[in-house]
Amino acid sequence: MKSRLLALSIAAGLSVWAVACGGGNVTKSDGGTGGTTGGTTGGSSGDGGSSGSNGTAASYDGLVQQGKLFAPLDGGAPTSSFFATATFYPNIGMGGANCGGTASGTCCYAPPGGGGGTAPIGAGTLTFLDGTSTLGTLPFDPTNGYVNLATLTWNGGDSLSVKASGDTVGAFTATAPAPADFAGLSANQADAGQVPLSSGAISVSVSQGLIVLWTAGSAQSLLVTLTPSAAQANEGSITCSPNDADGTVSIDQSLLANYQPGDTGTIEVDRINAGSGSPANGSVVYQVSTGVQASVTFTP
Repeated sequence: MKSRLLALSIAAGLSVWAVACGGGNVTKSDGGTGGTTGGTTGGSSGDGGSSGSNGTAASYDGLVQQGKLFAPLDGGAPTSSFFATATFYPNIGMGGANCGGTASGTCCYAPPGGGGGTAPIGAGTLTFLDGTSTLGTLPFDPTNGYVNLATLTWNGGDSLSVKASGDTVGAFTATAPAPADFAGLSANQADAGQVPLSSGAISVSVSQGLIVLWTAGSAQSLLVTLTPSAAQANEGSITCSPNDADGTVSIDQSLLANYQPGDTGTIEVDRINAGSGSPANGSVVYQVSTGVQASVTFTP
């Protein structure tokens, strides 16, 4: 789950995470005042902020993710599961749209890569709400950060929100509407024809282009992600960011050629809506998604 959430945040182009080759309308909001701009030497760091050695307030970026995913569990039949988690980072002044690999239309093949970790940073207890009803709370663990909250449920179109009590990152509130569930979601190749992703498993030929189809919607952002399994650690991922209203996206054969017949992985399509929170010492993106995932076997 953790690796999937990181991939989703990178692909969505939020805060210090880069958008993959255009598209995708979810962007980081400007942060709040107080800790963001910092104070003069000896000045205040702002509510909920902390000061550096020169008196300048520390500033943070945050990503709170809440989602529903229809996917096979442990090789079984596809089923819906829910999640909520959060990650906060020191603001290091990065950002901007960048494919970082091979681009084709609204799609990008990004080569494999990795990064180091840092000690978890908290914003206190997170409370998730549907309207005025509490869905659940997610406390901060200084060792593990925010462990996934999987007991909450909601419906498409609900008005969702998250409230943080504040800690190293100050208190904030953010809201976003839950995206509608997918209809008519399928993958299409000349040899295999049109296969619904709800089946839980598809084959993808590396010698043909792949078309993903769905009934058009109105989510702020839509992401199609093709990810190899951990066994193919030397291969990267493909992320496409068309508009939800398009109802289709094509993945060019030149990108699929990066995989080998016999490789395995997953394909996932996510609708995303987002809101922003403004703690006194940073900027937070609140991302609500609904997605469908299927296993992939690559063929000649």
